[in-house]
Amino acid sequence: MNRRRPQQNRNDELPHLQDQGSHDLSEFFPDEPLSDPAEIELAVSTAAYSRARQQLGSTEFGRFLARYYTLKWSSRDTFLEFVKTRFIPEHVTSKGTSSRTYYRAILKHILKPETVDLLFDAGAVTTNRRQRLRAITDWPYLDDVRLYDLQPLHVQGIITAALDSGYSFETVKHIRSVIGTIITYATNCRCFSGDNPAFQVPFSKMIRKSERG
Repeated sequence: MNRRRPQQNRNDELPHLQDQGSHDLSEFFPDEPLSDPAEIELAVSTAAYSRARQQLGSTEFGRFLARYYTLKWSSRDTFLEFVKTRFIPEHVTSKGTSSRTYYRAILKHILKPETVDLLFDAGAVTTNRRQRLRAITDWPYLDDVRLYDLQPLHVQGIITAALDSGYSFETVKHIRSVIGTIITYATNCRCFSGDNPAFQVPFSKMIRKSERG
């Protein structure tokens, strides 16, 4: 006669993470106040690592580590680095010719145009350089912005610059859309966490303000 094994409640497998008072993490923090950002990051990371190891099972802890280190190392990448190493090779190159041409054109308003040409040309010998778009002084390009630090203000800065330069509303919409697509892809790759800053910009309000101006 087979006996049915009692079903284990999944909640019993994982200790409740909200029980934060049961572990003393003071050993990870020195007596003196921390001022160096690197020291703060190390102390917080060590404390989080210790708490997770105590409270998660082996499988869940492995997933936690994968997520943690992916975000930790990808947070050091700039917007340009992510576009160069992930977005273009993995996403754009899988598209048709028209889509690749579209991304190349719009990215020149998000990253420096000369950089975009290099990313897409990949060392190919090209001609007709006279017609190429050049970087605009004081344009708020995202090349050097860390991906993890990207905020709605960065996106708003590009939209404002585009509107002030007389770009059509459709072009501005495409610029915001491509930034949003890049961040969505970064989120799916676990290289970005949080709300998509491109879609937090009050776009309609900015358009109406531009029309009144």
